[in-house]
Amino acid sequence: MKRKNIYVVATGLFFLISSFLSLSAFAQKPITSLKENTQVLFIQVANAGELVPNKNEAGSYRLTLKNVDPFTSYFTDRPNRVTGIVPTQEFVSMWQNRDIQSSPPNVAIETSDLKNGHKINRVFVLSNPVYDAQKQEITYSAKSLSKERTHKPISMGYTVLFIDDFHWHGNKFG
Repeated sequence: MKRKNIYVVATGLFFLISSFLSLSAFAQKPITSLKENTQVLFIQVANAGELVPNKNEAGSYRLTLKNVDPFTSYFTDRPNRVTGIVPTQEFVSMWQNRDIQSSPPNVAIETSDLKNGHKINRVFVLSNPVYDAQKQEITYSAKSLSKERTHKPISMGYTVLFIDDFHWHGNKFG
């Protein structure tokens, strides 16, 4: 019971923060105007998703977000505290920086298993994003950071990704 209450409160806070970030984004400067050495964190949301194990590598998965929002929310760490949105296509393009590819970010995933209704909270390392704007899908390679493994595909409901910081270097991430 307590876990369910915590989930309800956490979900409510997420929606409140997301609403604030979305509303405040329109008053902000574009992401390219951030100050040098700013740490930027991202949030992506989708109506559904799928986590499919890679049979050739334990703990590796293909993570697909379906009906993903065409914009990715971002916010900066202290002391800057800037919020905004960036088109998901632009977010994926920024990811092509060699520094990000060599040290990909962590991601916390908050979702539920559609088969049994269980809540899923897991942390992965994300890499290789591929975005299909027409299908409204984004696919990542994901490597689990926990010992908990799944050997069967998971169909996910509403899914939120909290993507760890990228370091902004004036005009690019690194």
